[in-house]
Amino acid sequence: MKLKILLLTVLTAASTALGATNLGEIMKGMSKDLKLVGQQISKPELNASSLAALRNMQSLISQGINEVPEKVAGAPDQEAQVVEYKKAMTHLLETVRLMEDALVNNDNAKAAALMEKLGEIRKAGHEKFKKP
Repeated sequence: MKLKILLLTVLTAASTALGATNLGEIMKGMSKDLKLVGQQISKPELNASSLAALRNMQSLISQGINEVPEKVAGAPDQEAQVVEYKKAMTHLLETVRLMEDALVNNDNAKAAALMEKLGEIRKAGHEKFKKP
């Protein structure tokens, strides 16, 4: 019985730790994709590569939206902060989709403007949810 309790405790702790690491890895992947798109945004001939990166970002955002940021975990108002985090991630996802639509239509100027917006969303999200 004690072994089962110990094992359950260890697995729960490991799961929590992996969740924090998982979100960090998700964010690193998103950052990599965002950097690539930023380098290519003014080059319509690279739109296919940019679109692939944006689609990967969408997948990562969809994974990350279900995570709990480390800064929020255990906070007295965790539930409310998680709701705000999910809203921010949804806004990010919507903006990435708009950017994808712009590139599909070869409107790189619009995509570049949305890139600026993505930078603002990212900065605000990190200020609010990223642990220093």
